[in-house]
Amino acid sequence: MFRVGREQIRAVTRLPIITRPSVPASNHQFVILSGWAGARPKTLARYAEMYENLGHSSVMVGVDLTAVKNGEKGAALAKQQSFWDTSERAMYTEMMAEHMEPLWKEHPDLTETAPIVHTFSNNGIQTWFNLAEVFQPHKGVIFDSGPSCPPTWDVPGLIFRLNNPTAPVLVKLAVSLVSNSLYSLRNFAKLKKQGMLIPDDMMEMIPPLLGEAPSLYLSGKLDVLTPPDSIEVEVNRAIEYGLSKTDFHVLDGGHCTMLRDDGENYERIIVDWIKSLDE
Repeated sequence: MFRVGREQIRAVTRLPIITRPSVPASNHQFVILSGWAGARPKTLARYAEMYENLGHSSVMVGVDLTAVKNGEKGAALAKQQSFWDTSERAMYTEMMAEHMEPLWKEHPDLTETAPIVHTFSNNGIQTWFNLAEVFQPHKGVIFDSGPSCPPTWDVPGLIFRLNNPTAPVLVKLAVSLVSNSLYSLRNFAKLKKQGMLIPDDMMEMIPPLLGEAPSLYLSGKLDVLTPPDSIEVEVNRAIEYGLSKTDFHVLDGGHCTMLRDDGENYERIIVDWIKSLDE
């Protein structure tokens, strides 16, 4: 009970994909794109394309939630990084380090560059935590649609419904029931597993991991999963921790849709913030 096997971790470990610009910017950066739960490669690739057009390199990382079928033993746990304990997270870190090794050999210049981490939602932050030692030290962190301790218990179910709007109603209900039931047991699971990154605890761990690095928080006005006021709580937490290099912007759009819904402002804010890193 409450265990995720090595093969399941291997199955959900998404292969990293590096994108390089044909003409690097004068302030060329290496960006880690740490996807949200259920992020499809084609959708996440739009952010890689944005950075490519700006003259920056990127690597897409995350977990593939389609790799483990619903109903399989341990599937619900494998799909929830919140419930991975220290040993399970270490397996993911090890596998991602192995996947990155040939890419480092192909792009040796990127190993000499302190990366910018661009996370999406809480799941992207969890992935960053699991890969911190692979990509350290970081130059700065962009938080898209997070971090947040969601103000609703219907977190996993809502994520599934947002990512699968055309799924049959009965499927939505079934997945929501199972995943939300598991999520509601997170405090009980803490008694059985050590090192889990459930939002309640992870929020306090973010400022120390940021260190002295500047951070940019982007929130969508229509985000029902991690609304702006819940993200502002975490911005204030970082400031109270002593991190003064924090910027917070609220844009048009919903959860992880600001590039699509308010692309001009989204890109402008990121460009200006990246420039400020070298000032």
